[in-house]
Amino acid sequence: MIGEKIIQIMSEIKPIQKTELDEEKKYKFAKSEEIIEMVNPLLVKYKVIILPLKVVNFSAQGNKVFLTMKYQFIDVEDSNKDCIEVEIPGSGYDEKGRAVYAALTRSI
Repeated sequence: MIGEKIIQIMSEIKPIQKTELDEEKKYKFAKSEEIIEMVNPLLVKYKVIILPLKVVNFSAQGNKVFLTMKYQFIDVEDSNKDCIEVEIPGSGYDEKGRAVYAALTRSI
């Protein structure tokens, strides 16, 4: 069951140090690469995939982008492909035209 597998994955996730600094907003955050590095092996171990389904909401305001992504967590061992769907908001700001990518990264 997908719920049980997610609980198992969550029980093995360890805290990640917030090593990056957003100088404009004066807060520290964990690098997305470090989060992915920790979670990917657990998804493989428990045979769960995360499938992005669609952008639910999207708005742009100058160099800022706000979006909500819908993802499906699927138990690939289950013959019925038991899954849950979640919607995760994200936002991004970038003066070089990469705000959408920043928002997508934050919605993972």
